[in-house]
Amino acid sequence: FDFLDQMADELKELPPKERYIDFLDELRMRKIESVSEGGTFKLKVPSQKLVDNFKQRMNSEPDFADPNNLKECERILDDIL
Repeated sequence: FDFLDQMADELKELPPKERYIDFLDELRMRKIESVSEGGTFKLKVPSQKLVDNFKQRMNSEPDFADPNNLKECERILDDIL
């Protein structure tokens, strides 16, 4: 799960909102490709944390994203969960 390490490193840099959506899309694709229950579980937790982080950034940085961006993130999260 090198991807999760890469994602965590990039999140420390406070990336733009588009990067969050890219991460969620990648997690969704990995879930689709995952054949094991354990692999699917490993994707759910970071996906939820990513959306939670997105919400925190929205609250602390008013210009970070708008409600439509959050809806898109939550829609992707629903696909993953």
